[in-house]
Amino acid sequence: MMFQNLVWFMSWIGCTPSQPESTAWSRDPSTLEQQCTTERSPEVQTTCWVQLAALHGELGNEFQGIQACAQIAAVSLSKTHPETQQVWEWECAFRLGEELANSGQLSKGLKHCSMAGRFAQNCITHAIWRHPLATTLNSTSKASTIWTHAQERQSASLANLQSLSPDLQQDASNQLIGQFGLGIFFGSGILNPESSHLSNEWGASLRTGYAMEKVRLATAKQDRWSAEEIQQLFDSIMKDWRQNDSSQGDAHPNPLQLGRYAQARLSPFERDLPKLHLYGGGRRLIHQKVETDMHIALIEAFFWYTHTPPAWFTRWFEHPEPLIQLTSIKLFCLSNGLRSNIRSKMPNTPEFQWHVTTCPLSAPL
Repeated sequence: MMFQNLVWFMSWIGCTPSQPESTAWSRDPSTLEQQCTTERSPEVQTTCWVQLAALHGELGNEFQGIQACAQIAAVSLSKTHPETQQVWEWECAFRLGEELANSGQLSKGLKHCSMAGRFAQNCITHAIWRHPLATTLNSTSKASTIWTHAQERQSASLANLQSLSPDLQQDASNQLIGQFGLGIFFGSGILNPESSHLSNEWGASLRTGYAMEKVRLATAKQDRWSAEEIQQLFDSIMKDWRQNDSSQGDAHPNPLQLGRYAQARLSPFERDLPKLHLYGGGRRLIHQKVETDMHIALIEAFFWYTHTPPAWFTRWFEHPEPLIQLTSIKLFCLSNGLRSNIRSKMPNTPEFQWHVTTCPLSAPL
């Protein structure tokens, strides 16, 4: 079963109470607008305008979504409780922003996220990770084309977040980088490794996307694996990547639902090391050497695959590269390895002991 930390999950769900269950909102914008106009309950009417704005965002109609959000100011409840009006206006900007991004209009979506008040950060997260890349762009595109698209997308997106704090802008930038590689590779069924050999931060993101898609395709027809079999897959994938061998398989419409994710677990020993944002709030360490970084990306991808035995991660405990060691103990912990007798094989170093003593899936007393 997919592991999701409760704190992570709560940060990814909606920010305010959902619509009343008894209300059936129309999927036709004109009909829904009529529902909103004739609704007598101020609370339900306000929710209806938010729903209409979200529907227009889903359809890519930014101006109509703005008009729907503007109606909240005229609701009687908003006049009586100004603070409630503000919260609902933030919520409306949130819903419009994330749906515009999901419709393919990321820059416009982020512009509305910047107006979402205290919901801005969650809105940015939703918008970025739900945004599909251009259908004309995939891993068969030239690496230079992919890199140029990444830069242009980054610049256009951040231009609409200038009103936010530097910390929020930096967080958005980091998430844009992290999501990009998944958008190129994950679920596509198309695996041309060329762009994943880039040496910059975009290359790290593309290596993550390549590794996850390669693992998804390689494990699609089998649910039970020994540690030895996983290692054979690992070696085979690394060989394909080194040789820049292309391959294809079945596409998947929503691969993000297939695996497991975890929130960031960064020890004091990793605080100053470069990191890449992952889907679900996690982070992975980035190594300056491209092949070593691919190694780390692939270990993380095998954690995403829920049937990787925890014992497999132990083979990296004694690896000469510290970043691979740190990655392996983190993922051994999060794959429930501490509840096995393998725990006794872990090195007794401060770096390892931090993960052992703070792991949310610790061994029973």
